[in-house]
Amino acid sequence: MVGYPPQNGNSKAFEYGQYLGNRYSDFPNIIWMHGNDFQSWRNAADDALVQAVARGIRSIDANHIHTVELNYETSGSLEDKSWEPLIELNAAYTYLPNYAQVLTEYNRQNFKPVFMVEANYEFESVGADVGSTQNLRRQEYWAMLSGAAGQLYGSAHSWQLQKGWEANLDTSGVIQLSDMKNLFVSRKWYDLVPDQTHTVVTAGYDRFSCHVGKFVADVGKDQDSLMSRAFGRIRRHSGIGSITSNTCATAARASDGSLVMVYMPTIRAITVDMSKLTGMTTARWYDPTSGEYADVKGSPFANEGSRQFIPSGANKSGEGDWVLVLEALTGK
Repeated sequence: MVGYPPQNGNSKAFEYGQYLGNRYSDFPNIIWMHGNDFQSWRNAADDALVQAVARGIRSIDANHIHTVELNYETSGSLEDKSWEPLIELNAAYTYLPNYAQVLTEYNRQNFKPVFMVEANYEFESVGADVGSTQNLRRQEYWAMLSGAAGQLYGSAHSWQLQKGWEANLDTSGVIQLSDMKNLFVSRKWYDLVPDQTHTVVTAGYDRFSCHVGKFVADVGKDQDSLMSRAFGRIRRHSGIGSITSNTCATAARASDGSLVMVYMPTIRAITVDMSKLTGMTTARWYDPTSGEYADVKGSPFANEGSRQFIPSGANKSGEGDWVLVLEALTGK
């Protein structure tokens, strides 16, 4: 992550970028992230300064990926079109129900792989939301089933190096993030296409919540607007449009029909068009709080007609979120 004093000017910023490129070009595990709460990117002078650092790095270091984090409460790197030739990863940044921002970036015509660079942190509160493990799970699964190529985790303990941070590394939030990763990496997650038109999950996804999340993201784009400030106050005091109150179920289907995954923030019935799978299909519930599976009674099912699915009860943490995993049996 790169910052630079504005008083030094663009030429020295470029030289500083060259210095960084020379120093770190041979390190194998670097992604250059510019900006970081870049609230002033619309100011041409500020934008040019940060881009000068990026150009300096790129003039020396051709080995590493670049991205830029723009402004909160919600943004994507490619909102600033001048960054397009300088980055390979599109950073979604939002403290709102994050499927909306991730889908916005996923749907761009000038697409670059999108990842969830920053959302709510564990042990930290932003506005109407808290960094609870339940909210973290919503962010994680919403992102992965809305087209994200990956995501980052944050903690109040580690980013601030609070006293005792060393004892707060293997937290519940981190363990559950690992469970999420294990669920996806063992499957063709990279082939998943978000079910944006609800042709896979046809009912029960909570149309109202899904639309509220998109509305909040659209309003939150310009924090200086009267509408954004007014709605921000309403959201902070009432909880409307928050992650905690949003129960949108996100779903995605592998392009070859071998896999469907649905994240449900709360217990309710959902309806799935089984013809979207390529053959007899096993159905299991995945508990995102424990990493355990439970078979759906009657599974496997034929890939025809519509079928309703509902969890049998709360997950291991006593909460209502589950992941439905539908997998077509090979050769059947």
